[in-house]
Amino acid sequence: MFGVKNGSGVFIDGSNMFWGQKDAGWFLDYDKLKKYLQKAHSPSFLNFYGCVDINPGNRSYSEKAQRQLAFSRSWRVWGIT
Repeated sequence: MFGVKNGSGVFIDGSNMFWGQKDAGWFLDYDKLKKYLQKAHSPSFLNFYGCVDINPGNRSYSEKAQRQLAFSRSWRVWGIT
């Protein structure tokens, strides 16, 4: 239907991941998560959705959001979108 046969995809909501981790008191290593997903499930694609606050009042949050965005961009460098 979408040009992918017998494949799976990964969709990650950056906002839910950020706040869920913050509430739980721990943080994921996104590089390790990506490597695990690639090895364990061989997805056809990985998509990361996030946003950047254009007027950040909380520097800590802004820095973490920037790291998540950089992580998303790194997937494109490796041919994963």
